[in-house]
Amino acid sequence: MMSERALLKERYQEVLDKQRQVENQLQVQLKQLQQRREEEMKNHQVSGTALALCHRRGGAGRLRPRAEQSSRQKRQCHAAGSFPSA
Repeated sequence: MMSERALLKERYQEVLDKQRQVENQLQVQLKQLQQRREEEMKNHQVSGTALALCHRRGGAGRLRPRAEQSSRQKRQCHAAGSFPSA
């Protein structure tokens, strides 16, 4: 039969083990979220660059009718993977 002290010590160790496990899980989740955030920031920067390029390309052809220019710009931006806000 285990003494009360040994029983308490065992339970305490179980609690510590559980706490370590939870802390490790949280660290893994934090790393995953940080990585996901970095990827989203990179994608956002790439999209912003593509959008800026699309707007620059569309601004050069002022002699074309506005509707034709708008549809051409949308096709270019769509092909680049970004969409103009206006």
